[in-house]
Amino acid sequence: MSAEQQLKIAGPAGSLEALWYPEPDPAAAMVLCHPHPQMGGSMYDGVLDLLQAAARSERVSCLRFNFRGAGYSEGRHDGQAEWQDVLAAYDSLPRSEPRMVAGYSFGGAMAVRAASELEQLQGLVLVAPALAMLDQVTWPECPVLIMVGDQDPWISVEQLQDKVEGRADIQVVSGADHFFQTGGREVTRLTADFIGAEKSRWS
Repeated sequence: MSAEQQLKIAGPAGSLEALWYPEPDPAAAMVLCHPHPQMGGSMYDGVLDLLQAAARSERVSCLRFNFRGAGYSEGRHDGQAEWQDVLAAYDSLPRSEPRMVAGYSFGGAMAVRAASELEQLQGLVLVAPALAMLDQVTWPECPVLIMVGDQDPWISVEQLQDKVEGRADIQVVSGADHFFQTGGREVTRLTADFIGAEKSRWS
């Protein structure tokens, strides 16, 4: 496992604090988008640990970053424009490898908003995405995996199905709430399986 590398990414509201975890023989690269910064979310979030563990088990390098105004990232929290930070993070990934994006809660909503603008996006992974924050959802052409807990008090399977309209694979994690203190292993397994299936499609 390679050591993490601290980065600064040029973002639309100033530089973005980031951590890069390169794999020695990478199959792909993935951006990880954290939950709401005004509710304690940052690139060090535990659900991102689950996503990263799955990614790295499939030899996928990972980029974590802080949205504008979070941690040492410049700018101020906006609540809507952060999807542009996702664009900047994605553009910093190596173009020689397949590229993916994953997001949790607020980060999931911003990942969805950005996804249709991302060139050559190969996969989108969402954990309890706060899609209600988006006035309109435009799904990318790539495969999409969504995971939600059956005990989540804010995001229901029915709400997601209405927004998804058959454009994503929705997986319900039994016993998990919005924070996934229970069901974390299932998130990692589902994500690794999704990435593994996509890898076979690229090769």
